[in-house]
Amino acid sequence: MKKFTLTVLTAIVFIFTLFLVLSFAPEKCLAALHDPMVGPGLEANSLGGASSYTRGTTFSAFGNPATIILAKAPQISLSFDYYEPNLDSPALINTNTLAQRQTPSATEQSDPNVSTRSVGVGLVFPLSKYFAFGLSAYLPSNTLARIFTLSGNDSYYLSFNPRTQKPEIFSALALKLPYGFSVGAGLFYSLEVAGNVQIAITQNDAEARMLVDLIPVYTPYLGVLYNYNDLSFGTLYRAEQSSKAKVDVDVNFELNLNSNLATIPFESSSQLVAFYDPATYGFGGSYHLGDWGFYAGGEHRLWSHYRAPIIGLEGKDLQTLTGSALKPEVIKLKNTTSLRAGIERELEFLLFNQSFLLTTTLGFEQHPSALPDKLQSLAIVDTAKSALGLGLNLDCKAKLLGQEHSFKFGMGGKWILLHEQKLEVIDNSSGQITQTAHVGGSIFAFIGEFGVQY
Repeated sequence: MKKFTLTVLTAIVFIFTLFLVLSFAPEKCLAALHDPMVGPGLEANSLGGASSYTRGTTFSAFGNPATIILAKAPQISLSFDYYEPNLDSPALINTNTLAQRQTPSATEQSDPNVSTRSVGVGLVFPLSKYFAFGLSAYLPSNTLARIFTLSGNDSYYLSFNPRTQKPEIFSALALKLPYGFSVGAGLFYSLEVAGNVQIAITQNDAEARMLVDLIPVYTPYLGVLYNYNDLSFGTLYRAEQSSKAKVDVDVNFELNLNSNLATIPFESSSQLVAFYDPATYGFGGSYHLGDWGFYAGGEHRLWSHYRAPIIGLEGKDLQTLTGSALKPEVIKLKNTTSLRAGIERELEFLLFNQSFLLTTTLGFEQHPSALPDKLQSLAIVDTAKSALGLGLNLDCKAKLLGQEHSFKFGMGGKWILLHEQKLEVIDNSSGQITQTAHVGGSIFAFIGEFGVQY
């Protein structure tokens, strides 16, 4: 009971520190540009995300939930991430002169080169020999979530858009089974928005009303782990994660043009997405040989189900005005398969009669572009990505409140390369290029972590 009370008190202190850091964060501090399949924490990021399927950490709830069962004692960690992007601005060049005049101002566009910081908290707690609980969370600093839409004159990165910041909360339970198997299941928490807006404007009167409902959504994810001596295999399935907002708009304008009354009624049904992560199937394995650990894995992501955030305008009198309007069906993505690999080396040594464990980690990952071969729109852009991670973790034991505990200190970096590419949209009928954009660049990330095991 004393250990449980100490764990709860430490968790409260960590969460309070999390919100304190976020409260004093810079105004432009957004959610980090982290890999949604890796989440926070140094170990998974510095091992290329390959360890997420078989290695148990305090952030296991972000990866394979079955690995939570590997925790031998209560653990809690706090991670700090800093991302510095240097990306080509995907400024869309549209040959349609009318569309160019209607392009939003630069202040309305999303700048991809915004330095970002974020803080994550992770907790694992063994409930018994056969059950364990895990909780992981990422919180943005200044905006809880942002709902936005695209026009035919905007262009945004699919994976590194500062507007797609979001809170992330994962909770999961793991169960140990016979013959080396373990299973885990969890929930990802998000919101959906449903609303209706009605506006009417005449020569003598105006009226408007709006109704918006916030609907909680619980997205499931599952995982399986198999351990045989130093060999482990893990697999997971994560359902589509999105925060959708569907708002129906009914607008009616009556204008007096040269003594003639003109009515322009139209309806708008929008699909607004604050963020979107596709359904994912993942698999990975690991093998430990003495002080060395080897990890490999990958995942298949169903980007073909992506639905772009677009406001569609419908109305007979607007047909001549919406010829260049962006349609959801023109933004199509394809499924992708990513590869991950990592290697680690553990070195134990004595210093001042104190035992320390130093772990060096190195990881590599490769992600293909989700864009199809034939493009119909450049509102959403993407390119192939490669990443290299490096980390150092130091574990030691010390007394806290009269009891001996294990402490972890880690820091590392991650370099993400977005391959340079020029994208073009070619009109089927004329064969002419209608849109062009240039994408590519790099992102450097610094990751620090501090954790306690009881």
